[in-house]
Amino acid sequence: MKIITPEKKRIRFFAKVAGAAGNANRITFKAAAAPPAGSTGEALTIGTMTGYPIVWNVLSTDRGGYSVRLMPQSACFNAAVAALSDHDWSKVLGTNTAKTLRIGAPDETGIPVEIDLPNTDYGRNTAVLVARGDVKGMSFSMMNGFEQSFASTEGNQRVLNVTKFTVDEVSVLVDPAFTQTSIDLLPSEEEDATNDPDEADGEGYSRVNQALKLSRLKLDQLRW
Repeated sequence: MKIITPEKKRIRFFAKVAGAAGNANRITFKAAAAPPAGSTGEALTIGTMTGYPIVWNVLSTDRGGYSVRLMPQSACFNAAVAALSDHDWSKVLGTNTAKTLRIGAPDETGIPVEIDLPNTDYGRNTAVLVARGDVKGMSFSMMNGFEQSFASTEGNQRVLNVTKFTVDEVSVLVDPAFTQTSIDLLPSEEEDATNDPDEADGEGYSRVNQALKLSRLKLDQLRW
């Protein structure tokens, strides 16, 4: 008799604990969309974001009676990794296979990424929300759940310390489970050339205004 072992559920790390963790056997067949006629490589990208979807040695928000801590060097990555908006696979912001998502080397904070934002409705929306400061964090999905971990109790809090997990997507979203994650817009080359470093913290060059300026520079050619 063949014994069928149930597959581990996908675990997505955003603040709200969903009733279902998702389909670990996801298979979707869709036709690849062709670039618009006359499009150039530059026109397909409206700017670059950088952030930390994975951070070490900090506690997540409550996951339903326990919190999670990601131990240093615990993250592994699938061969194909996507950057999404709000864990939505219909809103792809970049992929490592197309080099529009770049996953950095682990450092003392966690694992940084860079995402080249696409010229799409949700790409432009993401740029504006990050620029305004409405969206400040990131998240990720564990493909196979907690592959290796150990439990501890800190005060009255149960903690699951994860020592190995595999990631196939990172997301930009408003309510990350790890509040220490981050996302920001990188200055454009035009902005770098015109900004006065002595005024970088002044009223005319606040962080949000710099990001909004980036949006204007990069989005002026787009049709909303």
